Amino acid sequence: MNPDGEFDPNDIYLYYYAEPDVKKQSAEFAYINEEKVLLFDVDFKWGQNHPDVFRDNANFTCRFTSEKNATYRKVTDAFMETSPIGSMKHGALAD
Repeated sequence: MNPDGEFDPNDIYLYYYAEPDVKKQSAEFAYINEEKVLLFDVDFKWGQNHPDVFRDNANFTCRFTSEKNATYRKVTDAFMETSPIGSMKHGALAD
């Protein structure tokens, strides 16, 4: 605090966002030694969330947990894409 009893600026930017909703996914099961691509249909709530801030600060991961042994977990990287995949529509927001 400064002598006036006010807090000094700390240059920390806070951003609150609406949690995205996963509407559906391409699969719900995989064998323990199987690698498969999973696709999620997600409502990113672009009316409430700012795409640039979200893209620059989001940490996309997928966490998988074994049904037989809940202590076995695997976390992998994920990424946003527009639909259809690879369409590369200029200015399109991920969906």
